[in-house]
Amino acid sequence: MTLEEVFEDKKNIVYATIQYQFGSFPQARKVAEMNHMELEDLIQIGLLTLWEVCVKFHAKKLKYFNAYASQAIKWKICDELHTKGRLIRVGKHVSYEDRN
Repeated sequence: MTLEEVFEDKKNIVYATIQYQFGSFPQARKVAEMNHMELEDLIQIGLLTLWEVCVKFHAKKLKYFNAYASQAIKWKICDELHTKGRLIRVGKHVSYEDRN
């Protein structure tokens, strides 16, 4: 199988991982919005991570691919939520010019 075929065949891992991690897609959407993102952003992160896993993974170990990809997607989504979800708070005493 080519990389593209593996990627297309395993896209469902992204959706299954998001659903498993958050319980449901509405809950995933809610968590994403709380972290200033959209559900589509989480899906895109998952797809990019899946592509990276497809490139790195050895064809001989294809039977372990699902677990490996699922774990990588889960950690990457958590990392992005942590990074993008941070708000930078600026105190009242900081001037308008310094804020921008």
